Amino acid sequence: MTAPAGPVILGSVQFEVANSCMRILPSSAEFGQSEGFTEATDLFGRAGFARSLTNLMQDEEPPLMVFLDSPFGAGKTTFLKMWAAELRQAGHPVVYFDAVAHDHVENAFIALAAELASLAPEASEPNLRIVEIAARAGRFLTRAEAPPALLAADMQEVNARLDRASAQTDDLTGDREAYVRRLIAQQPEERRALAGFRDGLTTFAKELGETVQGTTPRHPLIIILDEIDRCRRSFTLDLLETSRYLFSVANIHFVLSANHASLENAVSVAYGAEESDGRTLRSFYDIALSLPDMAFTSHATRVRYIEDVARRLSPNGPRDPDHAATLAMLAAVAEVRAFTPRTIERIVTIFTYGLAMTPRTMLKLAPILMGLSVMKVCDPKLFERAKSGALTAADVEAVLRFQDWPEGYRAEAGSAPEWWMSSVDGGGEGEGTWDRMRSDLFSYYVQDRKTLIPSLARNIVERFLPEE
Repeated sequence: MTAPAGPVILGSVQFEVANSCMRILPSSAEFGQSEGFTEATDLFGRAGFARSLTNLMQDEEPPLMVFLDSPFGAGKTTFLKMWAAELRQAGHPVVYFDAVAHDHVENAFIALAAELASLAPEASEPNLRIVEIAARAGRFLTRAEAPPALLAADMQEVNARLDRASAQTDDLTGDREAYVRRLIAQQPEERRALAGFRDGLTTFAKELGETVQGTTPRHPLIIILDEIDRCRRSFTLDLLETSRYLFSVANIHFVLSANHASLENAVSVAYGAEESDGRTLRSFYDIALSLPDMAFTSHATRVRYIEDVARRLSPNGPRDPDHAATLAMLAAVAEVRAFTPRTIERIVTIFTYGLAMTPRTMLKLAPILMGLSVMKVCDPKLFERAKSGALTAADVEAVLRFQDWPEGYRAEAGSAPEWWMSSVDGGGEGEGTWDRMRSDLFSYYVQDRKTLIPSLARNIVERFLPEE
């Protein structure tokens, strides 16, 4: 522990930005195009479910629209990226479409067509062909976004006359009628363009499968639409309708990934339903599946997950010299209390930013901060007791469960139990633990154990709002 350069009063903290680069939320895990499920990456044992999905894609006759339901924070994006890599290894052409990343595009047809074109080498025959048929169909599909002058030649004259004089009612009425007649006359051309697009898309998908793997076994194109419930409502609806009614053709499977309840509510409201009954969204897919719950396969996978969250929050490394022992402390508590991955993520976020917001010259006991972060997320009432200085040894045991830690975990966690039990009334009195540790705190002007936990709770951890 490094002593401060000058006097530090724990009760008057001034926060500063850490020198290391931090992230507000853990970034998504990144995987290569061909990096699928491995022992190191499949922390939640979902490889078996991924294989079942692959079998479904290969056995069912396209087109098949599959809805993959999961709650927020359940790791579906990581799962889908790893599954996409597995599909590529199996010979399937794959489009992973991040709907949020395309939310700025006004028209879902254009966004999807561009992703498909990117599957073929630029300026190759398949690439040029899919762009050409998409452009033909897009002439009609993007009418709402296009300037009126681009819709029909006679509309240029209509707009010009509107600008010149509103008194020419008869002429304008005649022009509008001519415009409507032209639209009616264009309907057969529009139907042919859309049919041509669907036929061309079918051929394009077939060629992609043959290019990747050969003619046998069958390898349909698989389009994964992720995060479709987190976009602008208009884009979400456009994406659903475009996928279902234009891109759902032979040789293509779709997987729609979202929180079903959230998406159903948005779709029902948009279509004018008074309440959500599931039937509106149901028209957009053929089968719905639920992503398996996140459950750690072992203590080692739990530790790896905690380390991975901490690394993604602080890519340049931690500011805590006892970082490994502190994360091991959380792993032990998480195991005996059966924390979910989402709970762990929230705890690590508070802990990491607590360290980042604390000046380098101020006392920051990582084991105490980690325990307070656990209380903040999981035991708010005991956190209030910690702030007031009323926390007891029994309270600490109820939260951190030291006595229940499996054999060997205490060694990994270092002195965390001693710091906690010696910092509350009755902890370590007979053994003189506090007397030994107080010498480490002398330079920080901490003379009374009763001030240590409340100060860290009030000045660091209290500033974070627990997520509901």
